[in-house]
Amino acid sequence: MTHLGIHLLKKKNTYYYCFDLQEKEDDSVKEKVSNSNGFGRIYGYTVSSFAWSWNPISNVLVTTGLQGKSTISDGYYSISGLPLNVPIKVTARKIGYYSDRKTITLTDEESEKYLILDLQPFMGKSDKKVIDTKDKICTGCIIGGVLSTGFFPEFIKGAIVTLKGDNILTRIKTSGITGYFIFLNVPLGEQYTVTARHIRYKPESETVVLTKDEPIGIVSFYMYERDIKAKKSNIKVI
Repeated sequence: MTHLGIHLLKKKNTYYYCFDLQEKEDDSVKEKVSNSNGFGRIYGYTVSSFAWSWNPISNVLVTTGLQGKSTISDGYYSISGLPLNVPIKVTARKIGYYSDRKTITLTDEESEKYLILDLQPFMGKSDKKVIDTKDKICTGCIIGGVLSTGFFPEFIKGAIVTLKGDNILTRIKTSGITGYFIFLNVPLGEQYTVTARHIRYKPESETVVLTKDEPIGIVSFYMYERDIKAKKSNIKVI
């Protein structure tokens, strides 16, 4: 069972709330797995944290090599009979979303592990060409969203997002109606600077490194409004 955790985050003298899913043990629901057979178990939920929504995602295929389970309506999954003391690659896949991958190791002391798998949605028409049910998706891409700060962040449409690197020409994208943007075919093994600008907001920048093990970079910009009133007060009428 899970509950919604709330914590207060401070950024540039502005406070806003963040929400996350946290585990809450419930012995009446939790499947019991005997450690005497030498196997372990993973369980948890598949969600999308895009724009802090934390919506559960059903019918997600969660695999651990040869084993796999589909999530139910509330995003819950459970996979038993997993080997102990060896790395296990866990992947969550669903058409229309970027896959989430994690590597975990179950041990004799910790034969069960709770995992939240976070899938980010495809939001643009150009993303359809990188969807592949065999998980051959987007080798070298940077995706993200542009939102305002505050208690209830809003999507920022029309933000100019630039991608700069030492060995590529500067690329430019415009955020869509949901604040979403994506850069495809970005070379791996490089460090990039992603910057979001909008006439109403102060610019924000993030650094992203793409590697063979981490070919997808996710960036979230939370932008602060410019002090337009202060600027207007400095204008002198002659």
